Amino acid sequence: MTDIISDVSMVQTLCDPGEGKKAEEFYNHTDGERFDTVKNFYFQQHVQQTYDFAISKMKKYEDMDKLMLDPWSALELGGSFTDDSDPDTELDQIYHSFQVAEALRKLYPDEEKYGWLHLTGLIHDLGKILTPAFGEPQWCNVGDTFPVGCMFERVGVFPEYFDYNPDLKHPVYSTKLGIYEPKCGLNNLIMSFSHDEYLYKVLTHEKNASQFTEKKLPIQSYYMIRYHSFFPWHKFEAYTCFENEIDKENKHWVQIFASFDLYSKAHDIVDIESVKPYYQNLMKQYLPAKIYF
Repeated sequence: MTDIISDVSMVQTLCDPGEGKKAEEFYNHTDGERFDTVKNFYFQQHVQQTYDFAISKMKKYEDMDKLMLDPWSALELGGSFTDDSDPDTELDQIYHSFQVAEALRKLYPDEEKYGWLHLTGLIHDLGKILTPAFGEPQWCNVGDTFPVGCMFERVGVFPEYFDYNPDLKHPVYSTKLGIYEPKCGLNNLIMSFSHDEYLYKVLTHEKNASQFTEKKLPIQSYYMIRYHSFFPWHKFEAYTCFENEIDKENKHWVQIFASFDLYSKAHDIVDIESVKPYYQNLMKQYLPAKIYF
């Protein structure tokens, strides 16, 4: 796995955004056709994602007793809506998932060596099932993520909206470290509630993790799933005071994956039926036959 591309600019080139859109035009939150939708989304998210809210939501789903689906059905259900936080695409999420997976497969075609990576590309947004399955509003499902219980760092998308978050007035949550210790590790942070953290908790929950699978996803896959939306950390170098050595070792994997996640959106729509057998086989190898949500 050490030969994976580590230069983000190279990933931009190899993903070939196409003549219609330059690489620097992606992740644009200043104008564009979807600007009003995206702006409204982030206002709602930044104002309502508090420490208490995140804790209450994870408590709600901690038993993973609300739904049981086979992986392919979960993919179809979770991909059945358009992400209001995304300025780069109006496609339903399932098409985006296949664009990412196929972009990774194109550059790393060795199934034996990188099958886990192809599958990670496909399922990285599976947690977005929160909206179509359980009716969760998009502002607590999609979009960039950030820690709660500590000061909001002023980077990324519309950081000024944090001024309206009630935690800004909390005597502890409003401080640099908040409730955490330096170098405590990202694993010990309470993140804003989202599809990233939710899917990580789904896959690692005893009901799912204890089921037999032929192969296991590596730690790099879990980092990609859990932190690909944590742009303040992997893009803007914020919250690094909480990093431990394991976070540092895996950060570049998240950065590379985030580039595929971003720049593959300009690709043509994937013919899902033609690639379905390949990904169903990967699901059979790495995922439980039934997933508890």
